[in-house]
Amino acid sequence: MMKGEPILTGADMTDIADMHQQVELRFRRNMLAAGRNPAAPRAWLSFIAGTGLTAWAFSALFGAAGPVFLYLPAVIAGLFCYSVHRSALIEPQRAKALTDVLSLHIAQHRATLTRNLARAVRRNDFGTVTSDKRLAVVIEFLDAIHAPATLITPEDALPLIETTLGSLRDADITRNADLDMVPADAKQFEYWVADHLTRAGWATRVTSASADQGIDVIAQKDAIRIGIQCKLYSTPVGNKAVQEAIAGSGYYGLDVVAVLSNAPFTKSAIDLSHATGVVLMSNHDLADPDRKLLPHSAA
Repeated sequence: MMKGEPILTGADMTDIADMHQQVELRFRRNMLAAGRNPAAPRAWLSFIAGTGLTAWAFSALFGAAGPVFLYLPAVIAGLFCYSVHRSALIEPQRAKALTDVLSLHIAQHRATLTRNLARAVRRNDFGTVTSDKRLAVVIEFLDAIHAPATLITPEDALPLIETTLGSLRDADITRNADLDMVPADAKQFEYWVADHLTRAGWATRVTSASADQGIDVIAQKDAIRIGIQCKLYSTPVGNKAVQEAIAGSGYYGLDVVAVLSNAPFTKSAIDLSHATGVVLMSNHDLADPDRKLLPHSAA
């Protein structure tokens, strides 16, 4: 490793605001991992070799006293060799660095991207796509992570996002944790939510259906106690659910309360959650529930 080279985790890297700097750091890491010094690429050897060989050939043809201008092709040949070698050696690593950094951000915002991309495509009753606003979602995502168009366009980012999300979902299926496979029964949905929280390291219990006081699942990690109201809906969830969660917070003495649903939330529910601190979650947020729940516990 080069002197002064920072050691960064994926989380550290996404905390750097400048996307160009994130990609450059990842590029340097990739080059070092491959045993190459990014500060002194071996492509210069190609320039020296190309120039030297061409100059030797011209010397053999015209003698050492040949016209100076005849050695210009030697320099051109050297530059050509350098360019080819550099493209083959460095550019793939730069492209990989960009993919690596974007993949970190995609994983970090997985729940939001999965939910918004799914809702961006509308189909009629025959399955024909009538509206596709996925690019608008991608543009919003790239703006949020400060990724300029000089690095990647929305058109190029979309397939990368969908491929990365697909890989994450395949990993979920492999460990039997597919977040799109939501139970059809409301009570089973509560146990399904509790199971995913348990996998994330929370101690959970499902409350009694007859006396849940607005909270279906209670979970604890360290000293943090949370309560979640689970809503298995086919239509948007209104602010009544938020009000019930607030009531349950006082009853159970909770640090954080949330409403989790497979359906979207109405504007009034979102506004009320902002005013009261109730966390709104989707089933996809269970991929990393701590990201939604633990930051609020410190508020």
